[in-house]
Amino acid sequence: NILQCPICRRKITIVDILKIFQQNDISSMNFNYIQQLKNYLRKNGNYLNQLPDKQQDDEELVKIAYQHNPYSLQYASTRLQLEYCNRKWTNLKYVSTIIKEDREFIKKLLIKNWQIIRIVTKIYNDDDEFMDIAISQSGLAIKYGSNRLKQNDIYITKALENNGFSIKI
Repeated sequence: NILQCPICRRKITIVDILKIFQQNDISSMNFNYIQQLKNYLRKNGNYLNQLPDKQQDDEELVKIAYQHNPYSLQYASTRLQLEYCNRKWTNLKYVSTIIKEDREFIKKLLIKNWQIIRIVTKIYNDDDEFMDIAISQSGLAIKYGSNRLKQNDIYITKALENNGFSIKI
């Protein structure tokens, strides 16, 4: 995608825009450059990855990138990734591994909604505490546990008490 500079009329690519943003503070930027960056993010949210940290923490730019491609959320600042997950638990699948490995944050989300275990199952499927929290909310959560936990009599009993259809015999 190529745009035209509103001042000198030369052709500007996304690479040019990104270089400008990496070298300058957004508050001192020409309004047209900011608008062009937003247009690029609307076309490809992954350009967020190439922006400086300050722009990756800009709520408006992240929102534009996210609307184009939710997976671009992984390039947002940690603060905004956490905020998006707190707003909607399904956003957890779009955030960076660092967020998914934040045990305390995931535990807080899991306490609110057992289905979090579905998204972080590769990390926490053999974790007794996490599976206990999830199975306490829904016996169906046992499906996402490790083989060790699926064979544990305590978890099987708890899952059946919580949801009689949670285990196939």
